[in-house]
Amino acid sequence: MQGVQLGSGWRFGAYQPGSERPEFDDSGYQLVTVPHCAVPLGWRDWDPRDWEKLWTYRRQVDLPGPASEGRWVLEFAGVLTGCTVWLNGDHLVTHLGGYLPFQVELTGHAKAGANLLAVVVDGRWLNVPPQGRPGGATTVDFFEPAGIYREVTLKYLPPVSVEDLFVVGLDVLGPGRRVEVRCSVAGLERLQSTAVLRARVCDGPATLSEEQVPLGQAGEAGEVRTVLAGLERLCLWDVDQPALYDLEVSVETGGRALHTVRRRFGLREARFSLDGFYLNGRRLQLRGLNRHQLFPFRGMAMPARAQRKDAELLKYVLHCNMARCSHYPQSPAFLDACDELGLLVWEEVPGWGYVGDANWQRYLLRDVADMVRRDRSRPSVVIWGVRANESPDARRLYEEARRIAYELDGTRPTSGSTLEHDRDDWDQDVFAFDDYCTTENGAPSLRPPVAGVPYLVTEAVGALSGHAYYRRDDPQKVQQDQALLHASVMDKGLSDRRYCGVLGWCAIDYASANGRTWRHMKWPGALDTFRVPKPGAAIYRSQVPVPREVVIEPAFYWYFGEGCSVRELAEAMICSNCEELRVWLDGAEYAWLLPDRQRFSNLEWPPFFLPLSRLPLAGCEQSELTIEGYVGGQLVLSRRLSADVRYDRLSVEADDSEIEADGVDATRVVVRVTDRYGSTRPKAQGAVRVSLDGPGELIGESLSPMEDGGPVRALWVRSHPGEPGLLRLAASHPSYEPVELAIVAR
Repeated sequence: MQGVQLGSGWRFGAYQPGSERPEFDDSGYQLVTVPHCAVPLGWRDWDPRDWEKLWTYRRQVDLPGPASEGRWVLEFAGVLTGCTVWLNGDHLVTHLGGYLPFQVELTGHAKAGANLLAVVVDGRWLNVPPQGRPGGATTVDFFEPAGIYREVTLKYLPPVSVEDLFVVGLDVLGPGRRVEVRCSVAGLERLQSTAVLRARVCDGPATLSEEQVPLGQAGEAGEVRTVLAGLERLCLWDVDQPALYDLEVSVETGGRALHTVRRRFGLREARFSLDGFYLNGRRLQLRGLNRHQLFPFRGMAMPARAQRKDAELLKYVLHCNMARCSHYPQSPAFLDACDELGLLVWEEVPGWGYVGDANWQRYLLRDVADMVRRDRSRPSVVIWGVRANESPDARRLYEEARRIAYELDGTRPTSGSTLEHDRDDWDQDVFAFDDYCTTENGAPSLRPPVAGVPYLVTEAVGALSGHAYYRRDDPQKVQQDQALLHASVMDKGLSDRRYCGVLGWCAIDYASANGRTWRHMKWPGALDTFRVPKPGAAIYRSQVPVPREVVIEPAFYWYFGEGCSVRELAEAMICSNCEELRVWLDGAEYAWLLPDRQRFSNLEWPPFFLPLSRLPLAGCEQSELTIEGYVGGQLVLSRRLSADVRYDRLSVEADDSEIEADGVDATRVVVRVTDRYGSTRPKAQGAVRVSLDGPGELIGESLSPMEDGGPVRALWVRSHPGEPGLLRLAASHPSYEPVELAIVAR
């Protein structure tokens, strides 16, 4: 048995003395599913005092036997921020740190039949990365709501088992393409001398290469290495064609497999050089955004489907080729999607602007090791961030962090972002600079690359250059400026081959009380907290070749209402990958536009700018704007925008039409006010009401006023465990026709 997720059936409540004991009466606790956040949250206005307490999770675990020959193991994928685990009243382990998995050995404590598992979660401010700094939660630039916020898996391991499997590509670009398999075998002393380790590279059911190693040749700690050759025909993993294969490793004796482990992998060469980043031998300019895994209403406790969706948005909506996991190792489901979609990843140890005492530093080094072990077979991960983000220098600490990463992997460079540009003591392989440089007139720019070391911009624009935040109901100039500023740093990053790339700040709005926030939120995202693109996302959406997708994306709203009128703009920015744009106002030709290659000479698809000086003084409140895109002289796409709010409508869309009826799975539903052609409105009055009928529940606000923050909201529809059926969602608003949709729980 590889593992069973313990998603449903948990009892949860505030910690009470004795709640870890089997005899504790938990009838007053609520029934919850994991992943779970300890406190109910809104989509903003979070208060860390709500979750900085002790909490108890209790669950019955039924086992068929005491596993006298093998082992029962619990794996926690992530608990914020510390916990103690108890089984049948026995204290098993205490773990601190919230972003990497840990295992709990049940063997010797579990019994056949019912076992009472209790997990006491410590949501207080602890001396472990990224926490620890005096001053509490406001000293870190993201909130960390407490709870068992990732999956819990029960595993049975036989007496002899394969552990710590690592797949390494060798001579990937040469004629001898092959893979090296590294693993260890536990329980070797139980094996006969004829036992072997069999390794197979598989493409679906087909075996492409196979080797076996007599386990008598294993190292003292059961370490085994072997090489599988004959893989010249394997496709390389790439951002456009992310080819993935499986490695299957078994311990066998007498022709019988005692334990089998599969690991997915891809073959690719990723190299940071003085003249840029190279993937499989070709230079690739990195273009991406930083991602936090914080969600409305549930903090970080969202299921795999929601985590995967973020990767899809980065890849297919924002057309990024890289994501930075800021500032902690993120959900395995998110990284699985990056592997599958061809989205490169900067993975980073937990930390933010602080280096603590000796205990704190030991936890950071432990996290470096656990991060590398967890994800070193992933083709998407191309660099390890082993320094705590923007932290003071700690040379011995970070030299040791680099050494650990090299010892456990050795195939990827190390780095860590800094705010200090002028330095000659850099201790990592790639210089990573968070660049919030601005020109004299306040426009963002980039510092020149540091000589003698590969150079990557890991943050730019965001809330530290330009405006403090970009909210959907801010003035149109503010919102359009976000796209303009990101376009400027993209263009600058392309001006010199020494820039490996630019990762903007950031992908998604997130909850924080550090620095320039509004209602305990930061608003620098290209996507809002509901994962809906803002006007500022337009420049990312347009950076894609026409054969793949044709894009015409305004960085403004065609709207003339109070507080957000397009008349604020001297020129309206249109982001497109077309060669020419033809613009019509109420059926009359208004402008013929070419991309602005004078201001953006390095961008492959520069933005267009529509002058607004010729707009009539009256009548625009009910006007229509039509934008036609041409490639090779042929019309390839037309967009229509209406300013006439009389025809506005309520829109409701779900990411998925089906979810699993396991009580954990959930899909996003976006509710927004649009014009008659489907473009988002920046403002609306009144409140939208959402209801759900069927075997499921809403995660979010069923009644949401739209005057504040813009008329875009999202909720998640979650299934009930073991209850398949049809879920009907209805949304209504006093000013618009009601809308419905259906989701099937299978």
